[in-house]
Amino acid sequence: MAKAGHVYPQVDPGAAALMDRRIARGAASLSAGAAHAAATRAGAHALALGPRVAVRHAELARAVRWGLPGLRALEMAWHELPEVTPTTSEIAVRRLVLAGAGLILVRHGGHIVGFVDGRAATWARPALSVAHRLENPPDAGRETVVWLLRLAGKLGEAMGVER
Repeated sequence: MAKAGHVYPQVDPGAAALMDRRIARGAASLSAGAAHAAATRAGAHALALGPRVAVRHAELARAVRWGLPGLRALEMAWHELPEVTPTTSEIAVRRLVLAGAGLILVRHGGHIVGFVDGRAATWARPALSVAHRLENPPDAGRETVVWLLRLAGKLGEAMGVER
């Protein structure tokens, strides 16, 4: 039981406690196949392709598996990603994920040192969140549909089609 007048430390390890350090840099011009190979060689779970732009290794692997190794990795990457520092509050990072951030880049001293994968987050999410259901479909068929819809949206965005 807490005692009046005593100070109790609050635990908030920051973004560093949530981040995955397995991220590598790659050229924005890489094809999905070349980016997949580069991420595999580096043992990376994500590839940073530019400022606030990254793609998961799993997404590159899926493109290769589906016979799309020539697709530009940049076209399937996440753009305008939020960035935090390793000391950013863990609560702030969790709020970004709950607000729908699929990936969050962790930057220290001008360099990307890791990322937080919102899809892999294991903490509880509000039951009404649509983002969580889209990011974690219950079966492979729905996963394919979500991936294709996201890819179509990114291609349309790249072509200048307005929402």
